[in-house]
Amino acid sequence: MGVLASDNFNRPNGVIGANWGSVTGCADFTVDTNACLIIATQGITVDRYTATAASADQFSRCTLTQLNSITDEGIGPAVRIASGAKTLYLAQCNSHEIRLYKGVAGTFTQLGSDAAAGAVNDVIEISVVGIFITVKKNNVVIIGPISDTAIASGDWGLYGINTGGTGDTRCDNWEGGSPDIPQNNQNIRQEINLLDSAISTTSSSSVNANGIAALTTANYSGSPTYWGEWVYNAASGTTSAAALRVLDKTLSGTIVAVSTATSPGIVADGTWRVIRFQFDASVAGSGDEMQLQYAADGTHTLQIHSARIIVLQSESLITKTETQIEIGNQTAALTNTAVADITNPKFWTYTAANWDGTKTFSVEVVWTTSAKNTTTITLCRTSDNAANVTIVNAGSNSTGYTRTRVSFTPVDGETYKIRSLGSTTKSNYTIACAKIIVVQSNMTKLEAQFLLLNTNDSNATGLQNYLTTWKSGEWFAGFGSINYFHAMDSDNASNSIKLRDATAAADISNSTVTGTGQQVSSALGTLTSGNNLDTWVLNTTGVIAAGRMLVRYTGLFLPEMVLPPEQGGIYYKK
Repeated sequence: MGVLASDNFNRPNGVIGANWGSVTGCADFTVDTNACLIIATQGITVDRYTATAASADQFSRCTLTQLNSITDEGIGPAVRIASGAKTLYLAQCNSHEIRLYKGVAGTFTQLGSDAAAGAVNDVIEISVVGIFITVKKNNVVIIGPISDTAIASGDWGLYGINTGGTGDTRCDNWEGGSPDIPQNNQNIRQEINLLDSAISTTSSSSVNANGIAALTTANYSGSPTYWGEWVYNAASGTTSAAALRVLDKTLSGTIVAVSTATSPGIVADGTWRVIRFQFDASVAGSGDEMQLQYAADGTHTLQIHSARIIVLQSESLITKTETQIEIGNQTAALTNTAVADITNPKFWTYTAANWDGTKTFSVEVVWTTSAKNTTTITLCRTSDNAANVTIVNAGSNSTGYTRTRVSFTPVDGETYKIRSLGSTTKSNYTIACAKIIVVQSNMTKLEAQFLLLNTNDSNATGLQNYLTTWKSGEWFAGFGSINYFHAMDSDNASNSIKLRDATAAADISNSTVTGTGQQVSSALGTLTSGNNLDTWVLNTTGVIAAGRMLVRYTGLFLPEMVLPPEQGGIYYKK
C-alpha cells in the first residue's frame, strides 16, 4: 500500500494541528506527549487529515499506545469521513474487542462481528475499496471484507469515543494512503475420492481397489491441474517394488500417476504420510473411470488409508466446476432382502443457499453382485427413509464392479443416505462407494469437501491417520468468503471427534462435534497453510463412519478486490 499522508504527532502539547480538520458535532483530538489523545469522558471525537486529499479508495492506520477498558468504546483509524456530519467508516479498539462501524449522520451501525481485543503497539488499519471495507491488525485481516454502499467518499483520519471515565486513550504514527492493486486468480480445490476402506498388504502383485470414480475434465473450466494423492504408511526397508498408482480404468489400466519408494514420493519409515503427484489428464478422455492400484514389495507392509484425485482450478473467473461428496462406504457381502441403510452410511445435507449458478445433481454408486443375486440401491432421505431416486434397479453384475449414475433433484434442508437390498439371502452383493456429484456453471457459491476419515473409525480414541493437507493458496474467493466446518457421520449420540493439526500437534478451534447422524461444527478457527489435518476420535461408543472438512465458498469478483490475509492487500481483475 502506498502511504500518501502521515503524522507522528511529535510536537508540543496542544491542538491536533493545522493539517487536521474538525467534524461538525464532534470533539477534537489533542496532542499530548507526542501522541494523539482523547481524555476520559470526552465523548465522540473525530478529526480529518486535510493537508493531502484522499481518493475514494483509501486506507487509514495508526498505532495503539493507550487503551481504555470499556466495551464498545475506544480509538482507531477512520476512512471516508464527512466534514459536516458524523458520517464515516471506523475501527474502534479497546482492551475487550475491535469493531468495525459505519456512521451515517450520527447513526452508528456495527458491520461484521467483533474481533479480538486490541493491545498496546498494535497497528490497526481500515481500508475501503469500492463498496468493501476491511480491518487489519498488524497486517492480518480481522474483520471483512464487508460490503456496504452507504458512504462513497470522504477524508481519512482518526475516530474515538471515551465516555466511561476510566482513563485516557491514545494512538500514534497515523498514516493514510491508497491501496496497491496486484493481480490474482480465483482458486478452487476439488477432490474425487477413490477409496472407502483401509488397505494393508505385503504382496508385490498389483491390485486394483474396488472404488471407481469418473474424472470428467470437461466439467472444470480453464486449465486446471490434476493430482493423485495418497495417505500411506510404508514399513522401513520397503523397496521400489512398492507403488501407489492412479489408473485410467477406461483406457485398460493406463497409469496416469505413480509413486514408488525410489522416486520422490513413498518414504519407507513406518510413519503415516501424504504424497501428491501431478499427472497429465489429457491422456484420459473426459469421463474416464479412475481407480487406485497398489502393490507392496513382497516382504514389508504397505498400508493405505486414502486415495484421491485433486483438481486445482485457477483462472481470472472460474465458470464451471464439479463437486463430489462421498456418501458411500465399503460394504461387502450384504445379504439383506429388505431395504436397509448400507452398513455405516455417510450423509449429505443439501442447503440450497450454499449453491448457485446453473446446477445439475447426480448420485452414483459402485456395486457388484454374486451370480444369482440382484440388488436395488436407492438414494433416500434420512427424515423418513423415503426414496428420492432409484440408482440401481434389480441390477446384476458378477464379473466386476459397475459404476451407475443417475440425476436427481435435491430438496432444500434434507439429508440423504444410501439404502439397498438384494434379491436373496443365499448369495450377496457389495457396494464399494457412492457419491453426490454437483456440476455448476456461472456459479459463485459451492460446498466442497476434504474427506479425512473415509471409513469406520479405528474403535480407539486419538488420531486416526486419515490425513489431508490444507494449503491456503488453493482457495481464493476475492471479496467473497471461504468458511471451513468440521462434519461427522455417526450412529451413536455419544460419538465425538475433533479436527487436529497433525503437523503442529494442536487442535483446530471450534472443531469438536458430538452426536448421531450428521453433525456439523461452527466455523473453524485458524488453519495453517501446508500443515496436515487428521481426525481425532474423542468418543467411539458406536461407529463413526466419516470425518470431513466442508468448505463453504462464496466468490465475489468486482473490478477491485481486497485479498485475504494470506495473500495480502488488494486484488484487481481486468
